[in-house]
Amino acid sequence: VTLSSGDYRTIARNRAIDKSRRVVRASLLPTIQQPLYVDPATGSLSAGTIAQYKTIIHQQLQVMQANGEMSGFSITIDPTQDVLTTDTVAVKYRLIPVGVAKQINIEIGLSRSI
Repeated sequence: VTLSSGDYRTIARNRAIDKSRRVVRASLLPTIQQPLYVDPATGSLSAGTIAQYKTIIHQQLQVMQANGEMSGFSITIDPTQDVLTTDTVAVKYRLIPVGVAKQINIEIGLSRSI
């Protein structure tokens, strides 16, 4: 056990978070310095650009989920972020960890019938 509460409270959860950071970073590195297409009417990220980033991240996290390293995940990219000013794409993803049974409570008793 690493902490008493929170997202980082177990080594297993830290392992999943750390691995996801590594694989997502490695998969996104080739997109550095690539064009970020925006919707010409709004200046927001285009749907195609958002789909590209989501697909790249989804592929990596899907492998981790298939390997039993997490229960699920979600990916969010705000299309209204001003990438033309910041030259930055902000991506959020959340992992749903795998649970661990540290204790099992069993109720036992006698009965006249079943």
